[in-house]
Amino acid sequence: MLGMTYFLEMKFLINKKVFIPRPETEELVHWIIKNHFNNKNKMQVFDLCTGSGCIGISLKKKLSNIIENVYAIDFSNESIKIARKNAVLNNVKINFMITDIIKNIDSIPNSIINNNFTNLIVSNPPYIKTSNKKNLHYNIICYEPHDSIFVSDKNPIIFYKNISSWIIKKFNGIVYLYFEIDSIYNNIITKNLKSLGFFNIKTKKDFQGIYRMIYAEYHSG
Repeated sequence: MLGMTYFLEMKFLINKKVFIPRPETEELVHWIIKNHFNNKNKMQVFDLCTGSGCIGISLKKKLSNIIENVYAIDFSNESIKIARKNAVLNNVKINFMITDIIKNIDSIPNSIINNNFTNLIVSNPPYIKTSNKKNLHYNIICYEPHDSIFVSDKNPIIFYKNISSWIIKKFNGIVYLYFEIDSIYNNIITKNLKSLGFFNIKTKKDFQGIYRMIYAEYHSG
């Protein structure tokens, strides 16, 4: 209703075209900052399914000493428009790109995958089954974009699979991966990451005691 919200004490513009940032996502970003605050190596960040841009913008703001580039990627032109405004509002410079993670993740140019940096990939993708729509609050159904919330019942972890497979195909060196998840997919996502060669996999509960975050590493080359 106000057209704005706060995320990590930073102001973000929102509308019906973008998913409203949640406290659980703040916890994910806090976890990333805590884990990498003392890093000495320069990093670049890929924020996939960026929405309002809250993750990528916050990381660039809070870890400006080590993050060289942020690529905020979303399939929605409307989301990217809002995210651009939020980057200006919070006085950070990041790069934006329109790409469908399900249909065309490989269209992300190889030229921006700079393996001279440590790469960090983070995503809070859609993860609620379409069949669960009836169980959600009226406000969510009516005032937030369904494409940013719901995923097909047939393959509910498709975003996680596509992103993980893209990493092992495209990246060399050290990659840090962070996902926000639905706790019911914790084991299956972890199993998929292990099968692809990710290691040091960790899960973390949110403030409600629900498994909501996964961290993993991938080293190649």
